[in-house]
Amino acid sequence: MNPDWPPGLGEPRPGSVLAGLLASRDAGAASGPPSADALPGARDGVLTHHHRPAPPDPDRVAGIVDRIEAASGDAAPGEALDALGDALGRVRAVVFADAVIAEVARRGTVSRSGLAAVARRLLLGAHDPEVVRSALALLGISGSAEDVSWLRPFARDDEYALFALVALGRLSPDPAAEWLDAARVLRGWGRIHAVERLAARFAHRPEVRRFLLTAACENAVLPEYLGLACAQGGDLAAALAEASPGDDALFRGTGEVLAALQGGPVAGIEAYPSGQAACEGYVAFSRARADAGVPPSLADYGPLALVGRWCREDRPRGWDADRAERLGAEVDALLSPFRWRAAALEALASGDGAGVEHALAVARSLGGTRGGAGLAADLLAASCRGLVAQPGRGVPALAAALLHPSPAVRGAALSTLEAWPPEALGPEALAAVEGAWPGLTEPERERALAALSRDT
Repeated sequence: MNPDWPPGLGEPRPGSVLAGLLASRDAGAASGPPSADALPGARDGVLTHHHRPAPPDPDRVAGIVDRIEAASGDAAPGEALDALGDALGRVRAVVFADAVIAEVARRGTVSRSGLAAVARRLLLGAHDPEVVRSALALLGISGSAEDVSWLRPFARDDEYALFALVALGRLSPDPAAEWLDAARVLRGWGRIHAVERLAARFAHRPEVRRFLLTAACENAVLPEYLGLACAQGGDLAAALAEASPGDDALFRGTGEVLAALQGGPVAGIEAYPSGQAACEGYVAFSRARADAGVPPSLADYGPLALVGRWCREDRPRGWDADRAERLGAEVDALLSPFRWRAAALEALASGDGAGVEHALAVARSLGGTRGGAGLAADLLAASCRGLVAQPGRGVPALAAALLHPSPAVRGAALSTLEAWPPEALGPEALAAVEGAWPGLTEPERERALAALSRDT
């Protein structure tokens, strides 16, 4: 029996969704998607953010409620619950749940306690994710605070978080704490749902505001989904105006929020009325840190470059032109290309995944700045030479170099591949060559094939 289990509830049926969630939790498995190609909860996330589904068929809704009525009596046979589960498994909960709840309320034939009992029985035994989602929706309107502890496993899994978070919002005496705990664990669509709710209802709480500005924006789907929620809920501009130079977490987090305001599938910087003030605060924050002996790192280059772009090439509507011009000059001073060369070169040569990605972003950005194109090429070529002594590491840098328009940069990457022992040329190296193949000259292709064809 789980220590936080409500008394008298019973154990989940073996093989049920709930049993699997509890086993993963007890084993210490992290919630979140295994890859970007299979994001749990993606269908519901896309539907709730980008589409307005057609209203559900009233006859199917009525049929589901008929089965709820049949399964809700104290003497209801197990077949009635099975029939309800079968009906719920044939529909999308995100489309049908609200209509089913409305019809249950309209009829008034099922007591709150009876509906809660049906929902709990479904959750204990359901194998079908859609049945679980519908049961969570039903429990959310009929359960009690005693149900909170066993709703948590669902709230901490991206596949079921949307419905569990809504239920916790209705049943928990402290939904902000529940949502915040879940948001810290979730990584995909579940985090998006949790953070949006925190920002909308509880941003006045200091711990929530701090989370919104320091850790909430990152997610495995797309940070842009949360940029505006974090900026508005966390009052980004005010926080930056009051920031202490030594607050590393706030600096990193607010940079992520700014980067997530560049738009995409949702509204960006133009939808945030204090956007220009926030950018001014971020640049002032960066300058104060540099003056205090903490210059920007490679990870900080992106947000600063984005602010510079907004000031010059892509100014948001409503920004004051004079303020933008002054801010752009301050950004230019912070982003003087040669300030970044040593750090970028060190990261590119290290082969460290995150550092290489940051350095490549800097190199790409430098390639589009005045006087920066040659420096970007030098960085990539130098990194390739540094990787000769680190077989198998830094393949993203080699891939970028192979795609570079400069023959000297491509040649440096090919020389590194030739210098590496055959056993270091794994699938990543092969993919790098394949990705660059259309742009390689015939002699370069011959060099690449010779390097990759050597016997181990």
